[in-house]
Amino acid sequence: MKISVLLSLFAKENPSFFDLSMKSIWDDQIRKPDEIVLVEDGPITSELHDIVRKWERHLGKFLKVVVLEENQGLAIALNEGIKHCTGDYIARMDTDDISLPERFLKQEQYLLENPDVVLLGGGMIEFNDEEGELSPRLMPSSHEEIKAAMCKTSPFVHPSVFIKKEIFDKGLFYNPDCRRCQDAELWFRIIANKYKVANLSEVIIKFRKDPYLYLKRQKSAGIEFKIFVKGIYRIHGLFTWRYIYPIVHYFFRLLPPSLSQKIYNKFILKYWQRKS
Repeated sequence: MKISVLLSLFAKENPSFFDLSMKSIWDDQIRKPDEIVLVEDGPITSELHDIVRKWERHLGKFLKVVVLEENQGLAIALNEGIKHCTGDYIARMDTDDISLPERFLKQEQYLLENPDVVLLGGGMIEFNDEEGELSPRLMPSSHEEIKAAMCKTSPFVHPSVFIKKEIFDKGLFYNPDCRRCQDAELWFRIIANKYKVANLSEVIIKFRKDPYLYLKRQKSAGIEFKIFVKGIYRIHGLFTWRYIYPIVHYFFRLLPPSLSQKIYNKFILKYWQRKS
């Protein structure tokens, strides 16, 4: 199996976080990827350029850098990067998260044993410099559990997934019209097209918790609502009670960020802690 890692980098990324992320997907990995495709989504800072040059020297032919002249957004940047990936599977990664050393090895082993799975993710540990590491969060593992959970919230951690290249070859790219929630929109279409999906029942990445996450979610509440309503329609049709989930989520997103964070920490996070 050949594995490509796909990342998108833009000007506001933290150079130190980016460097640690690259280290985690190469130096620290037991099973190193066969190539890393890095998309520069528009002009980046000189500090980020220095890190890119460092890894170009370190990785040589194993690193492909794709440069977009203007910032296009994550969906378009990823679609452009996919064109340069030659692996059987594309491993997504963000430039501020950390892949655990056995991540690629474990995902490769699972996919070799389950070749019908086209989308495979895993669990995460949220972390940041202020709070350190938070409790592990595991995701629903089987196809049916994921399909059921998909109506409520995205059951995949985007930077944890392996996606079979064949999916993109058949035209299921990220939707360029989605500036946010482009991952969930793609997951809905993959499941609606009857492809099999799964998650490993263990933590494989450390996910950097954004201090502005709840404010960003509030701003994208309408976009998220439309994506989930359309996605539920794709999977379950028009006449289903499951539309209640995006409605509840929409009003939750409209709460003040400080209040929604408290509710998340007190109720939602505790639910995931029990699951793990």
